[in-house]
Amino acid sequence: MKKIALALCNVHNAGFLHNDLKANNVVLDKERGEDKFNPVVIDFGKSLPMTSLKGPKKLSHQEQVKYTDKYPHIAPEIVEGSMGQSVKSDIFSFGKLCESVFAIAKLGHLPEVLARALSLDPDKRPTLEAVIESLQNVQRSSNAN
Repeated sequence: MKKIALALCNVHNAGFLHNDLKANNVVLDKERGEDKFNPVVIDFGKSLPMTSLKGPKKLSHQEQVKYTDKYPHIAPEIVEGSMGQSVKSDIFSFGKLCESVFAIAKLGHLPEVLARALSLDPDKRPTLEAVIESLQNVQRSSNAN
């Protein structure tokens, strides 16, 4: 998860939003001669420069329900039309991706920092830097055991 967070952080540092981060948009690349895999973020078709972001879009309640069912990785503030795309909406999508991985792999509860990425309040979501730091700390403590 840390490598995906680093990749998304690099996208943001380059001045872009991904706008469609989900499991289908991350592939695993096997390192030559090793049993290790590296995640690679793909499909930048909905990506936009941070200088050209779309504003909020208003959907009816019925459209919001359909949209949320079809695209659960999209941040609620976008679906509700209260805010447009942002770094914080990409962080929500990252949180949804992590939630899926943890559920499928039966890894238990999300670490607190990843659970906060799913906050309905965008201002309560952590930065990617905080996510990366927290995941590094989890990795260090698990390596120490």
